[in-house]
Amino acid sequence: MAILVGDFGAIGTVGLGAMLEAQSLNLETSTVAAEDVPARLAAGGTEVVVLDSGMSQARETAARIAAEHADVRVIICSLDDTTMLVYPGHGEAPYEAPLDPARLAAAIRKPR
Repeated sequence: MAILVGDFGAIGTVGLGAMLEAQSLNLETSTVAAEDVPARLAAGGTEVVVLDSGMSQARETAARIAAEHADVRVIICSLDDTTMLVYPGHGEAPYEAPLDPARLAAAIRKPR
């Protein structure tokens, strides 16, 4: 599974990676600056994008990704928050859910 992770900062990225690893997710993960996400998506192959909710215009970026790449799931979260916003893809409405390692893993794994 190919995941594109927006910039959570060095410590946040390590924490997010450890959280996903603990959930037995074997992922191909690339970390990029937020402004580079559209170009990486255009290259293809990405199944999930995880954005930091502290990122400027995270919701707008997620909505744009969901509209332009219907087969990509987008998750907005923060290691400092207790909820995540999930754009499940394929035209489904985004939803907010409690954030914990198991739920984050489930949102990433959600089959299409």
